[in-house]
Amino acid sequence: MADDSSQTHDTRERILDAAIEEFALNGFKNSTTRAICRRAGVNNAAVNYHFRDKQHLYHSALEEALARHMTRWVGEPLHEGVTAEERLFHFISDQLTHMLGAGSPDDLMRIVSHELLDPTSAIDLFVAEAVNVVHAPARAIVQELLGPEASPQAVSDCIRSVLAQCFLLSHARAIISRMEPESAFDERSIPRHAEHITRFSLGGIAACRESLAHQDS
Repeated sequence: MADDSSQTHDTRERILDAAIEEFALNGFKNSTTRAICRRAGVNNAAVNYHFRDKQHLYHSALEEALARHMTRWVGEPLHEGVTAEERLFHFISDQLTHMLGAGSPDDLMRIVSHELLDPTSAIDLFVAEAVNVVHAPARAIVQELLGPEASPQAVSDCIRSVLAQCFLLSHARAIISRMEPESAFDERSIPRHAEHITRFSLGGIAACRESLAHQDS
């Protein structure tokens, strides 16, 4: 028979699993602790016992979702000697795999979608633990492509433009797929989309680098 500590841990994990599913489906404001407890199959008082209240549960659920998906989001490290152009392609492929791969959009992306539309205090947690992890490798790549003299603002502008192309395929694919029935937006289409976004982005970054050079001359 399981002891009290293992039962407590099991109950907490069940609540977290249920909370991630519920928040992904309905967002923070439209989710209730009663619905989460019903989904988890636990007493309604269990949320207060383990997490104090709905807001603390939401933060814990987001942290758990981030922890589960961070490895897949960041992608595999590349060996030394890979060019910045190749690293950009791998970076874009990693993002698209997370957004369009098997089982996507996952619960984390659904929660983030709710945050983008109706931010809560948890948006700062997402920025600190996820966006910065994504931006760090992107910033190194884009800085190298733009040149050492490029300002942080110029680098940020380019990163935002690259990521916007990836997010559009994920968040608007239901609409785009109807506008472009000949196009595919699934796991098999990732290499094609990654190649196009990389090619388009490299052209844009090269144009920005040339513009910056003229400004400095």
